[in-house]
Amino acid sequence: MKSIIKEEEIIMETNKVSEIVFMLDMTASMQPLAAETVIGFNNFIEEQKKVPGEAKVTLITFNSNKTEKVYNCVDLTTIQPMKQEEYRPNGMTPLLDTIGNTIKETGERLKNTDEPDRPEKLIVCIMTDGEENFSHTYDRKQVFDMVKHQKDVYKWEFVFLGANQDSFLEAGRLGVDKKDIQNYTPDSDGLKAAYTFTSAAVTQYRNQ
Repeated sequence: MKSIIKEEEIIMETNKVSEIVFMLDMTASMQPLAAETVIGFNNFIEEQKKVPGEAKVTLITFNSNKTEKVYNCVDLTTIQPMKQEEYRPNGMTPLLDTIGNTIKETGERLKNTDEPDRPEKLIVCIMTDGEENFSHTYDRKQVFDMVKHQKDVYKWEFVFLGANQDSFLEAGRLGVDKKDIQNYTPDSDGLKAAYTFTSAAVTQYRNQ
């Protein structure tokens, strides 16, 4: 029995990996700040590279025309800066479908990952500058229930950045804690503040 306990403790000690899952709005309303958005995300990645500990990153850009995994569980230290041509805003905002599908796909991937290779912490970041207007698969209650389940059972953390809406109301209706919500002004300074908030929140969760 003693040897089993020690073996489990070794697994716990060697599995100090975080995963950051970042959903980034790439809808038409983001066009005026497209360059600033790319710069802000790249700065966020560089800031996270300075945080002690191993981390993986999944980046998902979304609009009504395309949802794309720019990175899929990639080692943080290997990520190169996002290029402007990788971020071309257009279309509408399928926010609920993006969150629902991301939770489902991430959960399935982790379920099929051996326990020692799963991240110890998973932090979901959602950045959008508009309200939901194009989802067809998930509604707010379904997403709320999914977020709550992942938080309660698997201890996932969720961070929400929103503009052009009451972010505290909208994100609260999706199950995000008030302390993890930031309402930002859709301009250059507001975007910088949003990324600063995100980096601080993610750093805190990685260090816990």
